[in-house]
Amino acid sequence: MLGPRQGGSPRDDPDESTPAPHTRLDKDASRRDEAWPLKLFVTLTSPYVRVVRMAIAELGMSERVEVVAVRTRVPDGEINAINPTGKVPTLMTGDGYFLGESRLICQYLDALHTDDPIVDHDPAEADRQFEGVITGFLDGIAVWLREQHRPANERSPGILAQERARAERCLDWLDARPELHAERLDYPRLCLFAALDALAGRLPFADWQQRAPLLARWYARVAQRPSALHTRAPDR
Repeated sequence: MLGPRQGGSPRDDPDESTPAPHTRLDKDASRRDEAWPLKLFVTLTSPYVRVVRMAIAELGMSERVEVVAVRTRVPDGEINAINPTGKVPTLMTGDGYFLGESRLICQYLDALHTDDPIVDHDPAEADRQFEGVITGFLDGIAVWLREQHRPANERSPGILAQERARAERCLDWLDARPELHAERLDYPRLCLFAALDALAGRLPFADWQQRAPLLARWYARVAQRPSALHTRAPDR
């Protein structure tokens, strides 16, 4: 099995929007101290949380980040006092800032790690296209999951059908491009794995591996990595 990257020190809220503008965190990168404590606030079933937790493991930073489970989408949820958006994942940095988007969190972790970044800061056009498809795929799965969690009489058949169709289009597009099934887990591929794992065993997507066999092989390989095994949701 492939382990974490070398060089590192020893959303259920699926809502996630476009990352916020850069803050002073980027300007202060050179002053970051290895001793600063980091806290990641999570729900263990959020696919966006899975992306960040796998990134932390891949970067070899698990011992530096304390993972704290919180409640979301309730008036007295602990996360509301930390991040006014009430979203997970939220990373609390050692200097008192919080970051509440998975891509921003991964960029911040990259700045602490320095080697082999998760987020490509100057991607080729094909890679931008790939990331756009992947993040749209993950967003659609998150919407579908949230709708499925509603009481049966409150679910929207239209939304469920729309997101199923989107997922099937994305599966077909991704399976037809095996050159994108790289072993290196950058941000788009972490999102891809989180989306596929969220589908695993869930109707009406239980047969997605038959629909996309090449993608299924990539998924099976990544699922054996320590970063994937150690961040599985309790119910999976």
